[in-house]
Amino acid sequence: MQEGARYFHQAKLGETWADVCEFTLEEMPPIDREVANWFTSTHPQSHFRNRLMAARALDDGARMTLLNRELTLRRRDGSAESWQLDSHAALLDALGRHFELHFDADTRFVW
Repeated sequence: MQEGARYFHQAKLGETWADVCEFTLEEMPPIDREVANWFTSTHPQSHFRNRLMAARALDDGARMTLLNRELTLRRRDGSAESWQLDSHAALLDALGRHFELHFDADTRFVW
């Protein structure tokens, strides 16, 4: 591996490949991970605090994602299908069925 090389994780969205993240093989000190995790989980403008999100890679290479009320299945060929969740019951059902996250029926999320 070449020193200083950069690598990109990509996803096919429709007919276009898009960079999802960039990384190197440089060692990351534990403090860098700790600070980055703290920042993204506590900063008031972090999208991890201001959105309801879940994602799961499926056995067939597809990916199921949830962003607020939108549930999306992205297939390996780049095609995608989305559904709007119109109730808390539909949200709880989707979390259980697609992400194996199970909550009491009276659970409510801000979305």
